Amino acid sequence: MTVRSDRRIQITKRLLEEELVRACAFSDPDDISIRQICEGAGVSRVTFYKYYGSVRDLMEETAQSALARVIGPDLYDSKENMESVVRYILLNRSLYLLLIEKGYYEKYLNDYLIRTLEKTGVSEESSQIAMAETQYAASGLSGLMKWCLEKEPDITPKTLAQII
Repeated sequence: MTVRSDRRIQITKRLLEEELVRACAFSDPDDISIRQICEGAGVSRVTFYKYYGSVRDLMEETAQSALARVIGPDLYDSKENMESVVRYILLNRSLYLLLIEKGYYEKYLNDYLIRTLEKTGVSEESSQIAMAETQYAASGLSGLMKWCLEKEPDITPKTLAQII
């Protein structure tokens, strides 16, 4: 596959993702048709089916790629990185608000924290407590981000990164 072809695929997928986010502002993802997504994105149904089997598949991939951009091992290792993550989420408000509202953000963050916890070799005895703390952290961060995205408080990304 050529670089040009790769770029076209990325552009097509991005158009579909953007249309999904736009459509979700007015409807639940389960109520959105492939035809609606394709028409809004200017993409044929054949092209849609080349990459996805359903709107749910598009939603899953959109969530995976968007959350991978903001949840990961090297993203939380410094205040500067965290500030960049917060800034990116705020710039992509509609997408991340959708992911939070549909539960993807909290689930992905919780899964990431559990994988990180498992790598540390926590004993069986303390694993239940660690799992509870992980769930607490994931739901708290999800709630904080939802509040920031919905209410748009007068808090700078730097301050928000320090809170996190």
